[in-house]
Amino acid sequence: MNDYISIPWVNAKEVGALSEPADMHLEYGFKVIRGATSNLSNFQAFSEIEDCLYSSPSKSQAIYLQDSYVFGCGFLIKSQESFIQQSRYLNPDIDARLKNSLRTAPVELDDKTFWICGCNASIKNYWHWHAQSLPAILQCIDFLQKLGISKYGVIVPKMTSWQRKSLEALAVDFIDVVEISIYQTVYVKKLIISELMYSTSPYDASIYRRDVRDRILSSARENASGISAEKIYISRKDTNKRPMLNEAELTSSLNKLGFKEFVMSELSYFDQVLVFNSAEYIVCPHGAGTTNALFCDKQSKILELHQKSYPNAGPASLLKTNGATYHVDIFEDDGLGQLTNGWYVDVDLCLDSVQRMVSIK
Repeated sequence: MNDYISIPWVNAKEVGALSEPADMHLEYGFKVIRGATSNLSNFQAFSEIEDCLYSSPSKSQAIYLQDSYVFGCGFLIKSQESFIQQSRYLNPDIDARLKNSLRTAPVELDDKTFWICGCNASIKNYWHWHAQSLPAILQCIDFLQKLGISKYGVIVPKMTSWQRKSLEALAVDFIDVVEISIYQTVYVKKLIISELMYSTSPYDASIYRRDVRDRILSSARENASGISAEKIYISRKDTNKRPMLNEAELTSSLNKLGFKEFVMSELSYFDQVLVFNSAEYIVCPHGAGTTNALFCDKQSKILELHQKSYPNAGPASLLKTNGATYHVDIFEDDGLGQLTNGWYVDVDLCLDSVQRMVSIK
């Protein structure tokens, strides 16, 4: 494995056996409504979000690969004599990640088991896990079951508590769940991957994304704590990334309209799911916590606040699964996108958009 730099890259579809493409599940009540900032000079940012949300779905397939290595740092994949092109997704520093993964000798897993690759390079990202990894796992299982195969395991990173809760909530009877660190590599005879994990379909509303929603929501209700709220504001004050510098002013104004503030990291995993499911109106700056919009009711309405230099359709794409209405506002910033030291919203325009959202029946 020391000569990995010279190993070619290949599309997995050229070397593996393919499932049928994933069917889509789009709730047709879903729609996008531009907020009060739509009259400002940010047309391009609105268009970027809308183009992603209304793009034609990809034909994502599960793929069976033989004699494969899964590298824990970046979840890069090598099958037989080639690296798998799909696994380059979110992996800009290939050499460093492979070197990290090979600090210890590869471990060979049971050769009678079909192993599912259960993650992409973004191993701790809340959105990538719920929107891509979990649906991909379910597509791989569906592929195997249609082939009459019932003995399968899954390879995942060292999981956080919320990752473990969500995986358990899928209620899948895995033979084994193997967690690998960024300094580990595993070798398997039989590996299954899904394109739902990668860049071909990040905004697609597949049936497997619907199944993830339904299974996790069912588990959350079984463990219900009674948490609920009709109007919620999702604060990001628990992170230093992309801080909204006048958030206190916005929160104070929303409180007067009956909105209750929540910080997702202060809630249990299932309480995050349930508070989104209970809310009729949601206001939130763009962030990982908005991933819980997957669990909204179809009657819900959500207003997401974006920086002009960082429009991102990820959380909004989850609403295509439940049919909720997506309102969006975009605000001027310093142009640094994810690297910003802080940005502001126009509170009056936010309140205007909130009043519009609440008035729509």
